Amino acid sequence: MEKNPKSIAREYAFCFLYGFETGWNSISKEELKESNFRQLEKAVVEFETAVTQPDSEIKLSKLNVASQSYCRTLLKGLLEREDELQALLLKHLKVPNIKKISGIDRTVLMLAAYELKHLEDTPKKVVISEALNLASKYGGDGSSSFVNGVLDKLHKELC
Repeated sequence: MEKNPKSIAREYAFCFLYGFETGWNSISKEELKESNFRQLEKAVVEFETAVTQPDSEIKLSKLNVASQSYCRTLLKGLLEREDELQALLLKHLKVPNIKKISGIDRTVLMLAAYELKHLEDTPKKVVISEALNLASKYGGDGSSSFVNGVLDKLHKELC
């Protein structure tokens, strides 16, 4: 069964954003922001080219048009509101700084927080379910439980 274009876009966006943690990306978040996101298209194309190679550490297929559009919406929106989203999530974390949680969990939470707060076109339960899928696939033991607990609190706050 073929994945939904938004599911594909979320996984790409997650991997691209996590790439800032690991150095996979050819550009930094700061450079993207300073360029007013003019370099985002090029960075996503370079990332897509890299992750679709047979020897890639991450195995993803090419984005279709619908997935490309949603992926860019997620990336630009999250990066524009990164500070706001971190502050929103910190209220539901037991750490003084969001950098204290794993990069994978942080990236999943930021992506889901952006969708829950700023994108109305996807049911909130779907956003949370997709985040749990990403946490299960990429995170460590306990990642999906941790992400679920934080997003459940965030969802209650936003409703």
